[in-house]
Amino acid sequence: MLSISTEYEGGSLHIALTGEFDHHAAARALELSRCALDRFLPRTCGLDLSALSFMDSSGIAFILRMKKILSSMGSDFYLICPSGQPGRVIDASGIQRLVRLQHPEKEREKNEVY
Repeated sequence: MLSISTEYEGGSLHIALTGEFDHHAAARALELSRCALDRFLPRTCGLDLSALSFMDSSGIAFILRMKKILSSMGSDFYLICPSGQPGRVIDASGIQRLVRLQHPEKEREKNEVY
């Protein structure tokens, strides 16, 4: 089951996906995300995948669709990437050539003081 939450502040929309993203969840995710995009018209949109436990190729199709929509709006789009199985799907897809990726756990490691 996929859970979707949105948060908007100062021109930036944050869409967080939690749970499992498969072909059953794709249509609902796109519908809810498009509603948020139409409502807020963000300058920047971050798609947070860090709480996904599973993602198949329908997640990649969703990401590409979001990229296309946001590009047509003139908005910046980036992914907050997960680890584990969803992270491997993202890495294998080569999507980093099209969409900017953020890896929060790597950023934390860089910023830790010992």
